[in-house]
Amino acid sequence: MISKEVFLFTDFDDTLSCQADLTEEYIKELCQLLPREIAGGDGDWERAVRRGLSNSLNRYKERYNENASLTGYREWIKEERARALLDACKVMNLSLKTSETPSELASRLQFEALTACNAAFPEAYDTLQRLFEMGVRIQLASSQESDYLLAALIGAGIESFTESKFGPDLVDCAKEGPEFYRRITSAIGANPSDSIVLDDQLRCLLWAKEAGIENLIWLRNDTSNSAPEGIRTIRSLHELPDIIGNMMNQ
Repeated sequence: MISKEVFLFTDFDDTLSCQADLTEEYIKELCQLLPREIAGGDGDWERAVRRGLSNSLNRYKERYNENASLTGYREWIKEERARALLDACKVMNLSLKTSETPSELASRLQFEALTACNAAFPEAYDTLQRLFEMGVRIQLASSQESDYLLAALIGAGIESFTESKFGPDLVDCAKEGPEFYRRITSAIGANPSDSIVLDDQLRCLLWAKEAGIENLIWLRNDTSNSAPEGIRTIRSLHELPDIIGNMMNQ
């Protein structure tokens, strides 16, 4: 056990789970669910789903560009779920006729699809279990919204080790700058000095550093460049418990 309360804020995509593999599993599951929910259509559901997801990503990049305000995410994602579903239906030449709103249907289908997926890295379960047993309070710090994270963590079998699923929607701020980290630590009353951020993207760690968090861990495969001063690096999640134990017991 560690000697004091410690909060770990960990990314999800390409940190706990392989993003490319999860996306493919997710598309496969949606392509099984959608024809049952929305009959008819003219075309290929896989092509339609990929188009909807691609359009959604492009809209995110346009909305949260480097000059944009990071707030307003909570309402944006509610509307965006519906837009992505309607884009897919448009490719299929379908109009939605259900008792649910497009946003409600999209949210439900996302949950059902993701809970059937598992692209977690092989060492993720053992690592999170060990950290949990050490007393580390594990939070998510992801650009995916909290509902997505909950479902994906359930599908991966690791949800029970985690607490808050941040999720820009929970703090109404996109994960595109230091303000995201200020808000998530404040939301649970975490002291920056007792907080750790784990991410596969260096820019996210630098944002966390701007927000006053000094305990930063970079999970990466690329070793061609050295990490900036003050940022520890690991090649595997298996290294994480020992590093956190050493950091917090100094």
